[in-house]
This record gives sequence, C-alpha cells and structure tokens, in this order.
Amino acid sequence: MGNFCFAFGYIAKYRYFKQKLLENEYDKLHEAIPDLRIEQYENLEQMIEIEMMINSIQYCSELGAFAIIVKNKNINNIMKNLSSLSEAAIKIFYDDIKNPNKRDIKKYMGYHEINVSSREEYEKYDRSCDRFIKDTQRLSTFYYNYYQLYLSYKHGLRIIPIKNEKGEKLIIEACKDNSMTIHVIPHMWYLEAIEVTEIINNIYEKLYMPLIRKKFGEFFGISFQDKKISKTIESTEPPDPTRKISLNTSFNFPWWIHDGKEPNPFY
Repeated sequence: MGNFCFAFGYIAKYRYFKQKLLENEYDKLHEAIPDLRIEQYENLEQMIEIEMMINSIQYCSELGAFAIIVKNKNINNIMKNLSSLSEAAIKIFYDDIKNPNKRDIKKYMGYHEINVSSREEYEKYDRSCDRFIKDTQRLSTFYYNYYQLYLSYKHGLRIIPIKNEKGEKLIIEACKDNSMTIHVIPHMWYLEAIEVTEIINNIYEKLYMPLIRKKFGEFFGISFQDKKISKTIESTEPPDPTRKISLNTSFNFPWWIHDGKEPNPFY
C-alpha cells in the first residue's frame, strides 16, 4: 500500500527531486570527483546543465500529459492513459496555451464540477485561471525553445557540449542529414530549468495532487485529512476478481505533502 502511494506521488515528484539532485551534484562537483583538470570540471558542469534542461523539458511533457487527462476526465485510468498519449498531443496542449480559451483552462485545471456562485468565488476562480495561464505560457515558451535539444538528446545523445576560444558555451548537434549545427548557449541558462521545475511542482501541489488524493481516497474509501491512515478489509482466498482491492495496513505518507484543508479548488 505504501508503495502504491509512492507510485502516485512519483508521477508528480520524481522530476522535481531529480532536479534537486542535479543541482546538488552541480554545486558539489569538486567534492564528488576530486583532482580533475579545470577544463574537465567545466565539461562536466556543462553536461550537468544539459541534464537539468532535459529533465525539466521532460517534466513539462509529463505535466502536459496529465493536464490532458484531467481535461478529458480520464484520471481513473491514469496509468493507461499516460502511457498512450502521443508527443503530438502534448505539443497541441502547449500550442493551445499560447492563445487560451478560459473554458478549456477550467477543464485543464480540473474545475469541471466547481459551482462558482458568489462574486468572491468567481473572482478567485478568475484569478486562478489567469495565474495558471501565465505559468503554463512560461512553460510553453521554455518547452518550444529547447524541444529540439531534447529530441537530439533523447534519440542517440546527438549533442556535444564545448567552449570556444571566447569562453562561450556551445552545443554541437549532430543532425539527421549528417550535418552539424552549433548552438550558442546563454550564460547560466540552467536557471531556466530550475525556474520551470518549481512552476510545475507548484501546479502539481496546488491542483493535481489534491485531485489524485481525492480519487485515490474514493477508490479505497479512506481519508487523507490525517497524517496516518488505517484501513482494514478482509481478503479472500482464492482471490475474487470481482472484489475491490483489499488492504490491511497503517502507514505514514510524507511523500504526499498537504495542509489538511483540501480540497481547496483555487490555484
């Protein structure tokens, strides 16, 4: 049961924690691998920067996939639907965000069933949509700026980080037509990856993890209002395929951070 909860948290948190590990690796590179030449450290730093960028682009892709599933109300079959979504569908999501329709934004945020009745609630909802649009438009810009880098990395590691005589960071990309493209990389460009990762983590924490917990709780008939869950259901021998999943467990779940006041629908 604990592993099951971990698996659902993994969807939202893995890329975030990986980014933190990469940041730590970047900051403590000299301690982790001592006695290298200066240029070797510089090359390793460039490679870690690329890893940060690739990880955050993948995080963008995963968030887009999850937003599509939420919009289409397919969260009950989340693993199946995540595995079947195409990259083209995710690119469409980031295209649509550039010129958003608030009706669609409401669906992407999981607001399908919110009854906005008072003026105060409407103002909160409207501000939430505006914040979500601003954040996802930032993700869209980042995603498209570096998507080609991601593809070249993903399909055969066709990128080589180097520096020129001016000290500028460059990436040599091996193209499919056997040519080479040289990209000049902005100074401290990896800070974009850190920024984007924080935005995505915040979207998951504010919108999607509460929704996952809600669906999870409905399925097992449990509540996440307390930090400890106890639930006992008798199992059957031999297993009965018509019976709901059974469990007998008590566990803590620090992987799922929450304030005890969910659901709070506003982003």
